[in-house]
Amino acid sequence: MSNALIMTGRSLRLSARSPEALPTALMLPVMLMVVFVYLFGGAVDIGTRYVNYVVPGVLLLCAVTGAATTAVTVCQDMTGGIIDRFRSLDVPGTAVLAGHVTASLLRNVVSTALVTAVATRTAIRPDHGDHAKLVQITSSHWVMLNTCITYSFRSSRTSYL
Repeated sequence: MSNALIMTGRSLRLSARSPEALPTALMLPVMLMVVFVYLFGGAVDIGTRYVNYVVPGVLLLCAVTGAATTAVTVCQDMTGGIIDRFRSLDVPGTAVLAGHVTASLLRNVVSTALVTAVATRTAIRPDHGDHAKLVQITSSHWVMLNTCITYSFRSSRTSYL
């Protein structure tokens, strides 16, 4: 467990040191949502608010993009020689994978929170006192995070093997 936490910290530090990756991972979904809602939203007439269809798609896009980022970082570790160093230090491969997946999950939590905050501030207006809507939003976030974990693990495991 401690190896996985150390690898998670390592992955988060690598993300923070990459000047283009972190802003892209955090701001791209927000920018896509704003573009689709305000630029293309008026062109599509679906009989209800277009933003209700855009936000879930953007959240799923966050999860899939995060999984791709995880696969790329695992591949960079494999080609960079750091995995050979970890093997010589007797660090289990599961700790490396768990660290990458956990870091991806944390990045996606922040990205999802940003998209949800911007959507709530600009377009989505849940009714006050409507607890069913809150349960739906919370459930959709759990599904999205589980999707993120699944895609991140599958892509990083494929890259690692």
